[in-house]
Amino acid sequence: TQVLQDVKALRAWNSDESSVPVVVSNFQIATEQLGEGRRLNEMLLRGILGRQISRGVKDWSTGKLVSESPTVEIHHVFPSDFLKTLRGEVTIPKDPILNFVAISGATNKKIRNESPAQVVRRADIRMPAVKTHGLEEPWLSPRGGVER
Repeated sequence: TQVLQDVKALRAWNSDESSVPVVVSNFQIATEQLGEGRRLNEMLLRGILGRQISRGVKDWSTGKLVSESPTVEIHHVFPSDFLKTLRGEVTIPKDPILNFVAISGATNKKIRNESPAQVVRRADIRMPAVKTHGLEEPWLSPRGGVER
């Protein structure tokens, strides 16, 4: 079956980094999919976040690797309630994949319902760590981020 073939290919890749499975090397994603909602794309989201963690993204508060955190949580860059306020102005699906990053549970609890503009003003947030997630200006600028 395909599952057994995939398992064999993944095991070979785990033993030898040059043995990248064809399905992995040929993987493509349409940009539009990243704006789709999480509900029907949970596996894609987890794959993206897992890849980010394996590439060394850092926790926004401690600046340490997320992979070294005692707990890792999925954080909404723009809180759900915040996005609800924008839905009348622009078309935004519920929980778009692009809206998530992996950070430590402790940091997520501190900033859970804050907009990006509020987060970047916090003294305990390390901007170089935030940027390891691929988040850049203008959305993370204290002046450029949208606030409600």
